[in-house]
Amino acid sequence: MRVRARVIALTRMTPPVGTGLSHWSTRELAKYLERTENITVSWHYIARIWREERLKPHRSGTFKISKDPAFAEKVADVIGLYLAPPGGAVVLSIDEKTQIQALDRTQPVLRSPSRRARSAPPTTSGTAPRTCSPP
Repeated sequence: MRVRARVIALTRMTPPVGTGLSHWSTRELAKYLERTENITVSWHYIARIWREERLKPHRSGTFKISKDPAFAEKVADVIGLYLAPPGGAVVLSIDEKTQIQALDRTQPVLRSPSRRARSAPPTTSGTAPRTCSPP
């Protein structure tokens, strides 16, 4: 019961700065517990606790600030362009989502071609009909 309580408590907290994480994953939390508190649990166990407690650390309702050291300067530059753009300037905004996140969820999933389709065409097998040459 003590281990379960510890998993729940850590899940509800932001990971320590030294980990470089914005939120816990089951695997990272399992590694962290073993490394820092000498508690060995599987990531499956953590996932089960999260399901039972309805915890979703990856779907946090709070705003997370970037860990980029130059973040403040970048934000000031972008905000400055929006508030006081130079004469004749065009301000563009780029969303840095990964390609998979940017996909429209209504689109069908694109399957990659199988390994066989990417390789050279197969040779005929020994069971293929053979032509006989005249003697």
